[in-house]
Amino acid sequence: MNKRYIAHIVIEAQTPLKVGSNKSDFLQDAPIQRDWNNLPMILGTSIAGVLRKDFNGDVKDIFGQDEGSQVIFSNALLVDEKGEVFEKLLLQKTPFLKIFEHIPIREHTAINAKGVAEDTSKYDEEVVYKGTRFKFSMEFLKDDQAKFQEILALLTSKSFRLGGGSTKGFGKFKIVEIKTAYLALDGYTSSLNQNIGKAISLTPTNSNYITYLLKLKPDDFFMFGSGFGDSDADMTPVLEQVVDYAKATLTEQQVLIPASSIKGAIAH
Repeated sequence: MNKRYIAHIVIEAQTPLKVGSNKSDFLQDAPIQRDWNNLPMILGTSIAGVLRKDFNGDVKDIFGQDEGSQVIFSNALLVDEKGEVFEKLLLQKTPFLKIFEHIPIREHTAINAKGVAEDTSKYDEEVVYKGTRFKFSMEFLKDDQAKFQEILALLTSKSFRLGGGSTKGFGKFKIVEIKTAYLALDGYTSSLNQNIGKAISLTPTNSNYITYLLKLKPDDFFMFGSGFGDSDADMTPVLEQVVDYAKATLTEQQVLIPASSIKGAIAH
């Protein structure tokens, strides 16, 4: 009987996520990847590429080169307030899913080698809300449980990032849940909503990873402008909301200090 190791993984964005679709439209220069229900998604090839880069073993044998990969990743689909994903076309969205129809837009300006803005260099990018959850599957074709666990452990690395802008604070994730099973293919439907087994916990890798925490307190006030004003002021701060799964909604608007602003000040 043909069997393989399978894992269903739920991850949560601890920072906003920038997964561009490499396309532009009439509203944004860089919209995000969306699935058939117009919900944010992450391509399985993106997940495989990150783990391939971090894998310390025989990369060609596991992730393939000429003879194909021994590990298969599905696309990561948005998790709704009930913990499910939608693999078929939705005829009607819940209020929770509707919040992803309009997501945050980050404004950017290209800087030249002299540290000044280039002409006509302003552009914008869509980002997925912090707190958004995604679910994907991993299938391992080799009959090697230890290697299967080794690949899963890469997801716990503090350096694990998905999408672009990882050096500017984007794409950090935490594991919400991992369920694994050793199943016969004739009993596996490949649906992410299938209950394949019980949840497991993994020991985080990179235990010697050094993290620096910098706390800042302004002497008087600070201002990171959004580029927009309102009825009270000509310039307003950057504000953004976070997904709250416990309440199945978005949080109040929160003041945001862009990581690129901090990085730029330090570099200067």
